[in-house]
Amino acid sequence: DSNETATTEIYTLGRSSAASDVYKRQGIYFAMADILEALGKDKELLEVLQIINIHKPEDLEIRLRLASLYYKKNLYQPCLETLSREKNYEYLTADYFRLRMSCEKAMNDIPALMSSYKEYLDFFPDDSIVGKQALQLAGEIGDYTSLRELLKVLRENSGKKQQFNPVIIKTAINAFVQNRLYSEAEQFISDLQKRKEYDEATEYNLMRELARIKYLQGKKFASEQELRIAAVKSQGDINVILDLAANALKNNDLMSTQVWMPIARKTINSVGKEKDLADEKSALLYYSLMLDQLSGDMKSMRERAEKYIKSINGKTHYRKYDREILKMLIRY
Repeated sequence: DSNETATTEIYTLGRSSAASDVYKRQGIYFAMADILEALGKDKELLEVLQIINIHKPEDLEIRLRLASLYYKKNLYQPCLETLSREKNYEYLTADYFRLRMSCEKAMNDIPALMSSYKEYLDFFPDDSIVGKQALQLAGEIGDYTSLRELLKVLRENSGKKQQFNPVIIKTAINAFVQNRLYSEAEQFISDLQKRKEYDEATEYNLMRELARIKYLQGKKFASEQELRIAAVKSQGDINVILDLAANALKNNDLMSTQVWMPIARKTINSVGKEKDLADEKSALLYYSLMLDQLSGDMKSMRERAEKYIKSINGKTHYRKYDREILKMLIRY
């Protein structure tokens, strides 16, 4: 009996000692990884992280460090393989999903990327940046099913705060319009208006979007009516007035343009003292130059365009209509 006890003790001690050695080696590897990372020795760090990952496959932090290093070295397939082993979704972090989506985007694996977007938004529906990217992708590839699924997830989240993110609203409408799903875009706007799932500033933008969709369908009169209602409700919102001027110009309606342009100019002069309306001023000048062109006054158009381009020359940031004015000057 004493011999059996002694044998058992030796075996237990041996096993305990071996486990202790493994634990100590892991601690050394962790320390080595931190030192190598601080020194920027990626090749050696990769080897050490691979060893740790073999011994501690359940360590998500190590897996993320290893996958991040693969991504840094443009090794996208190993990066995804390292991340794909994780099955405990309840422990996944935003960093995990972002890294996975970055790899899938780099590999141009669109179906996998769309799937990751959906999973991510199930966990983090408040992330309007990823929500925007997902909706844009759905619009670009014409994936109507994913577009509707994404909006369902985002709408369920908005219900908690009774407010839909304005960026998400704009991106969703653009995705519908991009695929000529005009009736769905109108229905989406109608649902928003019924539920009041937006902040006050978005109300008039929704009316502008509805007018844009009607115009794209050739319903020019209905489009103008929508904008006129928005102009009254908003008490002369400058962007609504500019839309009315733009539509008149597109219709070659000189008389209506000459009505809306002075109103836009007066609104900018009065509101511009309180707000930064640089974008609106740039748009107003562009429409004014188009009016010169429509009226046949090409000399005035060129002179004013040249003067403006010289005034912004050297600026690092050009506004949307700055580029249009430059194109107009080059063209004429």
